[in-house]
Amino acid sequence: MGGEPLTVNACERGASCVVAMTMTEGAVSTALVRAERALDRIERALASRPQNTGKDEELRTKVREVVAELDELIRAAG
Repeated sequence: MGGEPLTVNACERGASCVVAMTMTEGAVSTALVRAERALDRIERALASRPQNTGKDEELRTKVREVVAELDELIRAAG
């Protein structure tokens, strides 16, 4: 993967060692499939546990937020 220098410079004295990475369409697709599989595994694990609706719902909410962030990052990369 290639990239372009960012405006942030993590190196001193003018060197630019921070590079923005871009994802190919295949990499984005693979990342999305992996995220969906992870979400499926979490849902199956939660389904097999005894009901504790407060914590389960809190975890589901966090997972939804993370997946939404991943979707946003994937869209931005594409």
